[in-house]
Amino acid sequence: MSIGTMLILFFWIIDPDLKSRFKRLAVDNPATWMIGLYAIHLFWLLGTSDFEYAAKDLRIKLPLLVLGITIGTSSLSRDELKKVFGALGAGVTVASFVGYYLYFADPMIKMDPRSMAPDISHIRLSLMATVFIAAGVYFWKDIDRRWQIGTALILLNTFFFLYTLQTLVTLVVFAAATSTIIFFKITSNMSSKGRIALVTPLLVISVLCLVSLRKSYSEYFELSKDALPLLDKSLSGNVYQHLDLSQIENGNYVYANLIPAEIISAWNRRSSIKIAENSPEGDDNYARLIRYLTAKGVAKDNEGVETLTEEDIRNIEVGFPSPVYAEKEGLSLRIHTFLHGTHLYLEKNVVAGSSFYQRFVYWAVGTSIARVNYLFGVGTGDVKNVFKDAYVDFPVFIEPKYQLRAHNQYITFLVTFGIVGLFYFLIMLVGLLKKWKTISLYTFFVVAAMVSFISEDTLETQAGVTFFAFFLSVFSAADNTKGKP
Repeated sequence: MSIGTMLILFFWIIDPDLKSRFKRLAVDNPATWMIGLYAIHLFWLLGTSDFEYAAKDLRIKLPLLVLGITIGTSSLSRDELKKVFGALGAGVTVASFVGYYLYFADPMIKMDPRSMAPDISHIRLSLMATVFIAAGVYFWKDIDRRWQIGTALILLNTFFFLYTLQTLVTLVVFAAATSTIIFFKITSNMSSKGRIALVTPLLVISVLCLVSLRKSYSEYFELSKDALPLLDKSLSGNVYQHLDLSQIENGNYVYANLIPAEIISAWNRRSSIKIAENSPEGDDNYARLIRYLTAKGVAKDNEGVETLTEEDIRNIEVGFPSPVYAEKEGLSLRIHTFLHGTHLYLEKNVVAGSSFYQRFVYWAVGTSIARVNYLFGVGTGDVKNVFKDAYVDFPVFIEPKYQLRAHNQYITFLVTFGIVGLFYFLIMLVGLLKKWKTISLYTFFVVAAMVSFISEDTLETQAGVTFFAFFLSVFSAADNTKGKP
């Protein structure tokens, strides 16, 4: 990305049409607004004490300036814009094949699909894939019939890859961007009653999705009427332990009807991966065995372990904590793991097992910092240090390795630049949406970016800021062309 950005800058400098390009940096050019965003980072150095981190941050954000000046002052025809997205499609397709190879090479990747996107955030990759799909639909009528079948297969492959990647953000982006485009298209000449009639079905669909999630949660993570009752003694005469009645797996108590000595002994007879008999608490296999037996609806004793099939034993050995993780895949598995994280958060106030609920902590930490520095923020280079200090006294404990920044671009801008900087950022985004509301592909990109800003510090990583700066500059360049796409 760095090499590509610098090459673009080099060819822009030697362009003989350089003078006329500068004239395109007008107020109505979105690339100008993006350059202004970088200027804010420079101006806020006045309130910075950590200039080493500030320099690193300015280097990461450099695409806002470089791509805004170079690509944003160019002009791209519709055919040239199609070539840009053709190249994007090729890149996404190659990335998907790498992901499939890794997926089939390691069965445990389905438990952590982020590993399908090596050296880049799976969320950044999924955002690029969704923008490519939107472009494929947008340019569909322009594609020669000889190439439409191949293009359709590439788009279907991208959909399948996103499904395998299990990114819930992708689903939200598709829903939000598509709904926004439909709303703009239909309501341009529609009365208030017509708009209400349009919004009502969308609200109904949203409610039905929430009801479906609630039903799935109650069926698996709430005590079933057919749950195994609390038992007294095993067939061997050992007393069952009932340690915790709050955690549920497949309708049964996870830490009830438990005899550690029996399940460890029975497991060690059947598996080559042994569990320590003296201190099993820190053993992942032991934790998975307990959850797996619970999900099977049997007691955690000698007889319970004996009911496990050879496939069950292999599932536990490779890392599956219950049969459902071996049976499900793709988005359905992601939803299940999300519901499990919800269960731990609601019952135990545990966030370490769920990136979604960890974000609640990050947002709370970020807003606590912003309340103290609400007007002008902490400055370009001090964000890392203020977050580190804030975790020390924060009432909710989170492991040091999970003590990250806000994971919300809006909160990060509020912390860094205060209300003043956040106001500029919001005005910029709203301006983009208003300017491009009649061009569906551009609208899709803006909404995709805005949604990603809710759960990610998209502009705090090189991949994220390059994604945003590149496509915003490309659409600005196409917007500069007579006879816009």
